[in-house]
Amino acid sequence: MDELTERTGAFERCEAPHHVQHNPGLKEGRALAIERRSAMRARPEPRFTLKRVLVDKPLTCMDARTAAGGAERCALSAPCGPA
Repeated sequence: MDELTERTGAFERCEAPHHVQHNPGLKEGRALAIERRSAMRARPEPRFTLKRVLVDKPLTCMDARTAAGGAERCALSAPCGPA
């Protein structure tokens, strides 16, 4: 198993069944989130930088960034569920 597959598998193992998509441009649901991550694996070199992880039990929040067209943009900034 390669490193990217292992990290994607972690999402599938850990993501809450009631996954909430906070991007209004994307459809809701855990299965769709897993499908999007599978599509991301097909991209040549996805690059994300985890900027911060906040934990205030019982919740966690991640802020991740990606570079697109040379400009950094938010890739994820949303509550992730129980810690």
